Amino acid sequence: MQRELAPLGVSICEESRSDYQERFTDFARRGVRVRDWDATSETLRAAAACGLEIDTAPVVSNGRLEMLHGLRELVVTRRTARYGNLHDDDGSAG
Repeated sequence: MQRELAPLGVSICEESRSDYQERFTDFARRGVRVRDWDATSETLRAAAACGLEIDTAPVVSNGRLEMLHGLRELVVTRRTARYGNLHDDDGSAG
C-alpha cells in the first residue's frame, strides 16, 4: 500500500498511542483533521484538552457520504426584487 500512495505524496507513519497523543497540540495548531475510529476515552480526553476534534465515525465506501466529514456548508444569498433585478447592499437597484 505504501508504494501506491508514495506518488501521491502520502506518507504512512506507525506510532504508539502515546506518541500519537503528544502530537495533538501540533495538529490543533495547524488545523489538521484527525480520523480515529478506534479512539479510546483517554485519547478523546487528550484531544479535547488541546482543542482538537477527533472524528470517530468509521470510513464508508460512499464518497458522497465520506466527503460530508470534510466539507463545510456555505450559503450565499442575493437580494432580488421582482423580475430578478439585483439590488446593491444599500437597497438601490444595480
